[in-house]
Amino acid sequence: MSKRLCVVACLLCACNRPERTSGASAPVLTAPAVSSSSAPGSHEAIDAATPPPAASGFSAAASAVRPGTMRSVVAEGHTSRMRLESDELSYCDSRGGRVLDLVSGVESARERSCDHEWRNSACDGIDIVAAVREPDQDDIIDAKKGLSFPVHGHIHDCAYNSGILLVATGLEIVAIDVMTDHREIKGKEGGNQVAINEAWMAWSDGRKVFAQRR
Repeated sequence: MSKRLCVVACLLCACNRPERTSGASAPVLTAPAVSSSSAPGSHEAIDAATPPPAASGFSAAASAVRPGTMRSVVAEGHTSRMRLESDELSYCDSRGGRVLDLVSGVESARERSCDHEWRNSACDGIDIVAAVREPDQDDIIDAKKGLSFPVHGHIHDCAYNSGILLVATGLEIVAIDVMTDHREIKGKEGGNQVAINEAWMAWSDGRKVFAQRR
């Protein structure tokens, strides 16, 4: 009797087993692939934390200098051939070529041409300027859009960048906002040279050179 019960129990166990296909293996669960561009610490995450580049025409070094910051240096003899080259102001005096680093404020010697040159007394090459008139002791700059900008004295040099016309006359150095005609006097004793770019404006009174962060 007990032997018969064992046989029945074995049959019941066999019936309750799940069927298995020959040669089949259990399914393998695979974790979904994680895109390297969206994972923490990925290139995309780094880009989001990276500060944007400096504005066009501004070096990263110039962007760190507060607007309105002044730089100046006393020349030896008469200044000439002043140039703005990014964050450097180069010029000539009796020592030869010089350069003023506008970020650090350090001046040093610079090999460069110091031959005589004529400055831009007619405001040539400036797109907004139609002509310069000399009706009397003071010159007048006529813009192409019908505006006119009178200045005190005769123009020795002028330069333009991003809406600002920088002018040196025998009596003043003035920065003119050509959209609003707002004027800011930079020097009351006149000057011989000016230069301007998107980050800096510079001028000289013949004995000293100046630069200001815009």
